[in-house]
Amino acid sequence: MEEVSNCPLCGNNHFEKLYSKSFSCPCYVRRWILFKHMFKKHDSSVDFFYMICKNCVFILLSPRLNEKDMEIKYGLIIKLGSMKARIAANPPENLDKRAALIYNLIAKNQKNKLANYKILDFGGASGYNLKLFAKNNEC
Repeated sequence: MEEVSNCPLCGNNHFEKLYSKSFSCPCYVRRWILFKHMFKKHDSSVDFFYMICKNCVFILLSPRLNEKDMEIKYGLIIKLGSMKARIAANPPENLDKRAALIYNLIAKNQKNKLANYKILDFGGASGYNLKLFAKNNEC
């Protein structure tokens, strides 16, 4: 995992923290991979932050996976078998709540209509986090 020190778009190093979330040791496969194989921890928590670049208003998450972490994560997912089968057997909870939280977080920090902005949900599964953006912004 790597802390973001410079904006990947404009290179600026001045951010404002918008929201933080602490995740604790695993209750499902994704967190199990995160804690056991990336953090090498079993009984602690990790804080993640949504931050906005004060120069270009790009919103990002920190810390984020680096290339090695991505190799570990997706290698283990492949090794464990079909992601679709695991999700069907144990569907994620609160997807609408999570999508609304992300939409509202970004919407309240944008001075202009969100349709003027480009949203990238990298690794966004089925795209559920983008549904409110599409519905409310003529996407």
